[in-house]
Amino acid sequence: MAMYIHDPSVLPNPPGDKLAGPFIGSTDMNTTPRGTYAPFMIERFHRVSGNTFQLYFTLSTWNPYTTLKMRSEFTIGTASP
Repeated sequence: MAMYIHDPSVLPNPPGDKLAGPFIGSTDMNTTPRGTYAPFMIERFHRVSGNTFQLYFTLSTWNPYTTLKMRSEFTIGTASP
């Protein structure tokens, strides 16, 4: 579960998870569901160190309406025959 976007199922709501809003829309920010979209790679920040690959990207969220810089790490291994 993502801890950077609003989850309207966290009770009591409000205050819930305290991540609601701001967002674009005319509905209640406390009941508007979360969402992610538009991941874009930031290739110049990608790194390989030993057997670890660090991948950087931006990710937009709906509630709150913002953009985040994210990082994922992967272990590099050899393929099985």
